[in-house]
Amino acid sequence: MFKLSKYLKVFIVLVFLYSVCFNYAYHNQVTPDQWFNFLKIGIIYGVAIFLTGLLLGMRDPVKSSRVDQGFQYHLMTFIVVNVTYLIWPLIFYSAFESSVRLDWYIQLIMIAGWGLGLFGHYLLSRKTIKGIPTDEVFD
Repeated sequence: MFKLSKYLKVFIVLVFLYSVCFNYAYHNQVTPDQWFNFLKIGIIYGVAIFLTGLLLGMRDPVKSSRVDQGFQYHLMTFIVVNVTYLIWPLIFYSAFESSVRLDWYIQLIMIAGWGLGLFGHYLLSRKTIKGIPTDEVFD
């Protein structure tokens, strides 16, 4: 079990706020015929999360003592984004709407794909020490 650093906690709060704003824009501001607006909002959302994680991760003083801090930020992003998206319909929409069920189906597919990527990141993070392959460290 690892402790959450101050910067990782700030990152979690910011990702939650970004996710709430993105979900609001997705569900209320963009219609299916405005696919380009959705694409712009999605790119801004992804870049905002990436830059926030990059900048806070670089400033985090525990980066010198953690094996793979990038994996921890990736894991927290995965958890916060997906939990926010999965509870959104429960808070704001009726669970019996067909569009909400479609969103659940799509989200579960995205969780599975992202989860496979996260699992691959985990496996690769265990094969290195601070980003250096173990065979180079012990030669």
